[in-house]
Amino acid sequence: MKKIITLLLLAFILTACAGEKDSKKVETIDFTIEEFEKRITDELTKMGDSTKLKILSSKVNDEGRHVIQLSDRIMIFVDLNDKKKVTAVALGAMADQAETNLDELMNAFRLFIKSVDNTLSDDEASTIVKKLGLDGGNLLDHTEVHKKNNIEYTYKGSTENNIGLKAIVK
Repeated sequence: MKKIITLLLLAFILTACAGEKDSKKVETIDFTIEEFEKRITDELTKMGDSTKLKILSSKVNDEGRHVIQLSDRIMIFVDLNDKKKVTAVALGAMADQAETNLDELMNAFRLFIKSVDNTLSDDEASTIVKKLGLDGGNLLDHTEVHKKNNIEYTYKGSTENNIGLKAIVK
């Protein structure tokens, strides 16, 4: 199951990155994997009992990407450069989460956005969720892009390819 999510999310990320003009110059989001994990832990602490999400594991997968597992159906994939700085992060979830566990999926979206840009207030993170069209409607068969603080968030939901939310510097 994990390999399916990884492969589908990898296809999403490669598709999203295909339009970049200069693939040799990749800007960083300017934190390390350790700093990112601390941001996630801090946000999870703030969320308290409102979520069941937690860092279940954090390791490098067979494809060389760092994977942070938040539940059995929600993971964060992290790309690092040679200096161990984060260049892109993507949250991946199984499509059924939109129907069976929507509250936890919404928690994962907010957690992801606040961990990528910890300067955002809760209201600003919620606004990004809304601008991406993730605040209730149909999360499947939907694609949207929103930019805030030089970070571009790309959401893609599909019944065939699961759910992905990616953040990169633009």
